[in-house]
Amino acid sequence: MGIIHSKTTTFMKDSKLRSIAIVGGGIAGWMSAAILSRFLQTQDIDICLIEGGEDCDSIAMYHAALPQLQTLHETLGIDEREFLKFTRGGFKLGIQFCQWNREGGQYFHGFGGFGMPIEGVSPHHCWLKLKSFGDDIALGDYSLASVTAQLGNFSINTKNSRALLEHGFHFDPQRYVEFLRLYAQARGVRCLAGKVVDVKLSRKNGFIQTLQLKSGQAVQADFFIDCSGFRASIIEQALATGYQSWSHWLPADRAVSWSSNACEDNFLPYTKVTALPYGWQWRIPLQQSTVNGLVYSSHYLSDAAAADYLQQELNGKALGSPRFSQFVAGHRKRFWNKNCLAIGFAAAFLEPLECSGIELIQNGVLRLLQLFPDKRCDLALSAEYNRKTLEEVCRVRDLIVLHYATCAIHSELWQYCKHMILPPELERKLKVFASSGHVPLHREDFFQEPSWVCVLVGQNIVPKRYEPSIENIHPNTLRAFMLKRRAEISAIARNQPSHAAFVGQYCSV
Repeated sequence: MGIIHSKTTTFMKDSKLRSIAIVGGGIAGWMSAAILSRFLQTQDIDICLIEGGEDCDSIAMYHAALPQLQTLHETLGIDEREFLKFTRGGFKLGIQFCQWNREGGQYFHGFGGFGMPIEGVSPHHCWLKLKSFGDDIALGDYSLASVTAQLGNFSINTKNSRALLEHGFHFDPQRYVEFLRLYAQARGVRCLAGKVVDVKLSRKNGFIQTLQLKSGQAVQADFFIDCSGFRASIIEQALATGYQSWSHWLPADRAVSWSSNACEDNFLPYTKVTALPYGWQWRIPLQQSTVNGLVYSSHYLSDAAAADYLQQELNGKALGSPRFSQFVAGHRKRFWNKNCLAIGFAAAFLEPLECSGIELIQNGVLRLLQLFPDKRCDLALSAEYNRKTLEEVCRVRDLIVLHYATCAIHSELWQYCKHMILPPELERKLKVFASSGHVPLHREDFFQEPSWVCVLVGQNIVPKRYEPSIENIHPNTLRAFMLKRRAEISAIARNQPSHAAFVGQYCSV
């Protein structure tokens, strides 16, 4: 038995993955490098990033992140103040959706939910019961993030036993790339400048062996991560993995972004998203600029008309020129194929309506670490990775499709979306919520029940009934409890400094 054990140990040692090559130097590439360099620093694995500008066309859609990025930064040991100063960023408490539910209407998707359950019942069920009595209080009034954001206030020190203020971020993506680059290189990641022009595959198993750069340099590695954006220069162009389009659910195929001078009055802690007849517009405030963008369908709007419209909507002097991106919503048929993993837009594209791109990147890399392979890249590992990733991407897709399917604008684009056949899982969620007020979810979803409830109710989908167990609470007791909670939230929100004042003191450039 000792001899067999010795041989097995030698075999496993020889099979250990010794080198990783990352293709693409955008946020996907450098975030992958940062995470891997942090968690593999004791594993004697060489990490090399090949930077050739592959991801530059899509980087303009990475201006915001959900609260999960705060957790990642804490894990990586990144100081929040340094990050925000370097990226000229600010805080984000949620998203304001304008004109999605009715002309001139708006609602807020705030982070952190509606506080603690009441006798084991989710707060939105309490709201539903009061609504059945004729109360007209908006659901958002019970969200600390929503109330605070719409007052234009912010403080990271606001915590309460019944309400917790969570935050994401707004930032300059180009500067975030530089921030991640410095972090990764300080931990041993090597960087090569060059464009991949050829990929050598093994005749034995089809694995990638060598990347040939335009300079003539050859790069060998045991494992490859494709972060080349929409080009997917390794996972698709070399391995022909295939792509599943979701354009029948998400018909927008263009985006244009354009920065303008910062407007102090609009330095607010939230993203503003406005529905338009041919797509939707976003506005993100930074310390020294405002990022404006338009996602649209080329069937209903030309690129020139999109740029003209966006220029008219700039709330300040234009900075630079508009940047255009073309895309097809969907995903790679396999995210992990042989010894290559796709991360970022090389893996899947979902427009930034709910600002989910950064989280999909970090989850993709962390999932790789959970299922980390050796040189053989066991098919069981890649199959499990592909299953979990597809489930995650589909669930995020469904939240975005929900917006599309329920937009109140009467135009050709939105009328098509209103009558399209929905993804089966989304259809099931809508039916369950409409009849019970519950949202069937997976525990690992990063959009949990409060997020879905915000959007569902905001889009005028109100359940027919509430949880029956709430009948155990007397209506007067419930009304008094909810009134007190709303008053506490309002007081906490109003006692905070303005977002501009807080950033000026905490992390001003």
